[in-house]
Amino acid sequence: MQRRAQFSSDAQKSLFDQAKFTEGLVRCQELLTELRTRDPRQADIGHLLYERAGFQRMSGDLDGAIATMHETLAFDLATEGEVSWNTFKSLSTLARFNILAGHHELAEQLIRRGLAALNQLPMEEQDERYVFLMNLADIYSSRGQLREAELQILEALRLVGRNYWADSLGAVCFELSWIYMRQHRLVAARRTMQKAIRFFERTERHRLNELKLGRMYYHLGRLHQRMNEPAEARQCFAASLAVSQSFPPLDDPRRIRWEKVCRERLADLEEALVTMP
Repeated sequence: MQRRAQFSSDAQKSLFDQAKFTEGLVRCQELLTELRTRDPRQADIGHLLYERAGFQRMSGDLDGAIATMHETLAFDLATEGEVSWNTFKSLSTLARFNILAGHHELAEQLIRRGLAALNQLPMEEQDERYVFLMNLADIYSSRGQLREAELQILEALRLVGRNYWADSLGAVCFELSWIYMRQHRLVAARRTMQKAIRFFERTERHRLNELKLGRMYYHLGRLHQRMNEPAEARQCFAASLAVSQSFPPLDDPRRIRWEKVCRERLADLEEALVTMP
């Protein structure tokens, strides 16, 4: 079976890019009802379930997204079996959602299950492995096991770097920088976050990547503040603000939140610079 696309149609992708998550969710449900009436094992059902979970997650319904991903995983196992890219994707996404919900034991079970299934494939077909490792690193980090988390992320970085996926390299470097910060290795954290930004600036420019890039600039600014580098911090906050203003619709709540936070940080920084002896 083919790997499922992120979106079932350009129309659904457009709704997602415009942050019209409720509309996308309604359309997913309509299409699912229609398909299940015709053929309950049709492959597109799995695609739409996965898509519905994404819309639920972005609209703030994490419990609903988890329930839908359980349904997606059950569908994939019934139609494709344990060793299937779609099953791996469902396992890693379900693990991620459970981590976000604080269900770390269940998430770790899902990760171990996914890694065991991946081990049955040749290494060149294990491109989802790095996602499982990143999720496992999150669990270790939440337990304060920072060295174990670092090792998982470094292995993920090695796997992604072999294929040079710019957006994935950026995401992995960003997570690694957080581990370095928690280890009080601020120079390493700064250099790694700068690498993450460089990778992300080479990716396709769309809403999610723009949001991630703005977030990276913002946190790099905070790191510069922590390292007493006000000029660099101001530059990063300004870059984050510019990114947040660069894409429609203007009423996107996430864009508005980042803009407000960045403006507050810039104002605080300007005031501090003025009052410095």
